[in-house]
Amino acid sequence: MAAVEPTGEEFRSTRWSVVARARGPATREAREALGLLFEAYSYPLYVFARRRGLAPEDARDAVAELFAQALEKDSLAGADPLRGRFRAYVLGALENLLANRRRSWNALKRGGGRSTISLDVDDAERRCAREPAGGTDPRRVYEAAWARTVIERSFERVRGDYAGRGESVLYERLRAHLIDDAAPARQAQLALELGKSEDAIKVALHRLRKRFRVALEAEIAETVESPAAIEDELNHLFEALGR
Repeated sequence: MAAVEPTGEEFRSTRWSVVARARGPATREAREALGLLFEAYSYPLYVFARRRGLAPEDARDAVAELFAQALEKDSLAGADPLRGRFRAYVLGALENLLANRRRSWNALKRGGGRSTISLDVDDAERRCAREPAGGTDPRRVYEAAWARTVIERSFERVRGDYAGRGESVLYERLRAHLIDDAAPARQAQLALELGKSEDAIKVALHRLRKRFRVALEAEIAETVESPAAIEDELNHLFEALGR
């Protein structure tokens, strides 16, 4: 059966609307949308807070407080695609919170807590330890962590897509060559190992890169206002990674 090429349309229908749904009254829909944003931004924000000198537990609580305020006090009301990217808005919001430490660190505990907003400090610290060390501007660290998080989440989308088609092994073997072309000798070896022709490997690599591009655009598109803005964010992503 021929593989169905993804069009990306399943990802492009609701973009900045994720942010819009997270604003306003604390409805179930708002909680779910806020959970999506938390998953995408909590770690980059945590890295920023750590680089600003906060201890792990304080950094975790600061990020939790930020999103609790979004739900309880509609602090995302000022997020507007015409005023800049959401990644910049949410970082500014955290900076404001850190500048006003009088606020409670226990917002998530009020009302019984919220399972959609929970940061694993141990996992975050393991990731944080791999961030560039020494004197780096916390803002630049945040941007790089954001970029890597987008890429990791994109890989997860693609992995799930291949797993759903029973092609997990193919995905895992080809992933290492997603960015850089495999040398002809390596492609021949992959073909032998996977029981495919070299031409089939070339086609598979092309499809994987195309699928990854769709997934990457899908992640970027969650917090921009239009398809035209996706390319700008992609350029910023690669700049943040130093590419």
